[in-house]
Amino acid sequence: MLLEALGYSGGSLGDQLKAAKKQGWLAGVDTPLANALEDLVKWVVSVRKQRSNAHDAQSPDQRDAELMVRLVGLLVLRFGPDVPEE
Repeated sequence: MLLEALGYSGGSLGDQLKAAKKQGWLAGVDTPLANALEDLVKWVVSVRKQRSNAHDAQSPDQRDAELMVRLVGLLVLRFGPDVPEE
């Protein structure tokens, strides 16, 4: 949702991240972060395939879910729109 709100569309999270990188998001000094996010997306897909209820696998790990929620929250804080102070 963050990438979509920033104007980067795609059929999957990986596609959105590729579009964002292609358009210069997380370039320069932030390039290592972009690369890390790509690796993180690969990890999420792997965990989902191996541990998703939709694939008759073991139950998802709550720690994995909490990690993703926290990481996305931090990305929103870092890259989301500035909220004016009152």
